[in-house]
Amino acid sequence: MLKALKEAVKPFVYRRAMRRAAAQLRALGGEFNLRVAEGLDLAGRGWMDAEERVWAGRIEELRRRVYTAAEDIALPDFGAGYDGGASGGAGRTISRNLGDFARGGSSPPVWAVMHLRMVRALRPEACLELGTCVGISCAYQAAGLRLNGAGRVYTHEGAPAVAEVARGHFDALGLDNVEVVVGPFQRTLAATLEKAPPPAYVFIDGHHDEQATWDYFNQVEPFLADEAVVVFDDIAWSAGMKRVWRRLAADPRMAAAFDLRHLGLCVCRREGAPSK
Repeated sequence: MLKALKEAVKPFVYRRAMRRAAAQLRALGGEFNLRVAEGLDLAGRGWMDAEERVWAGRIEELRRRVYTAAEDIALPDFGAGYDGGASGGAGRTISRNLGDFARGGSSPPVWAVMHLRMVRALRPEACLELGTCVGISCAYQAAGLRLNGAGRVYTHEGAPAVAEVARGHFDALGLDNVEVVVGPFQRTLAATLEKAPPPAYVFIDGHHDEQATWDYFNQVEPFLADEAVVVFDDIAWSAGMKRVWRRLAADPRMAAAFDLRHLGLCVCRREGAPSK
């Protein structure tokens, strides 16, 4: 009973954290900060326009279907647990129920709406995601780009079977502005960064490891758009993730950093870049 109550309260806590971050960004001023603040404030109020609600309804129906899927899916066996296929595994696979896997690895609606709202506010030419899972968070980003009229999501998934599930979902939704990159992040990320436009919205998920999170940010950072938002998932998942979040938030490359109680959101602005 108590656990169910805590889960029910979480979206309200997260939305309040978004609204507080929006207020702090407004106080900082600057056009880009104000755009980020607008996205966070609307997400914090759960607001979507009519077109956005149509897309959200379609994606949430897909979520309901995959959450009740009875079939199994093959995942790389990492011994210590699945890490989004980031490291490639040890050459073995394990079988897991797809519905259980999707429920454990997908962004819940409160964060999915934030992805949509940020993409709508920032209007990025490219979004980058590490950790596709079954494609829920990516679909919200891609829907936002579709409504913007331009842009592409480059999403990375290490497990081929998971990537195929996500591709099927994007096809079902008619989202052709997604590129699914399959393979261990260490072997695939560099090529994406070299060929894709500079991403202005980045979601680092899939591999909740202290050193890996730090390394992924350092690999991505030189390729970011002059002004960008980088979101880190599960910043309180472990002692290591808490440490790396504190390190990231204090890094001078971050113009601002906000603990949203589950996600960490950083505003990055390259020194000398004109505010847009």
